[in-house]
Amino acid sequence: MCVSSLPAEYSEYSEVLPVALPRTELFAPVSEGPAKTESTVMAASKEKEDDWLSAMSELVLKKDKLDPKDFVSWAAYHTDRLSLVSQKSP
Repeated sequence: MCVSSLPAEYSEYSEVLPVALPRTELFAPVSEGPAKTESTVMAASKEKEDDWLSAMSELVLKKDKLDPKDFVSWAAYHTDRLSLVSQKSP
């Protein structure tokens, strides 16, 4: 935005420089190990989705009333699964 004149209450102005200067060279961090292809990522995601669907099917079909520890949302179910894995690892 270019301002050709200032309101009367402003007697002066200053130019503000950018906080970060644009880089001219590409920075790519070094990575180790094989890159996962889309098919392996999709297969792992589908497996997690299938696990959740099976668990939800059991909850809905086999229980009349849910317990407070029964997680129905996808995020809560997977967070609970992650906490179980982290508790078992050394």
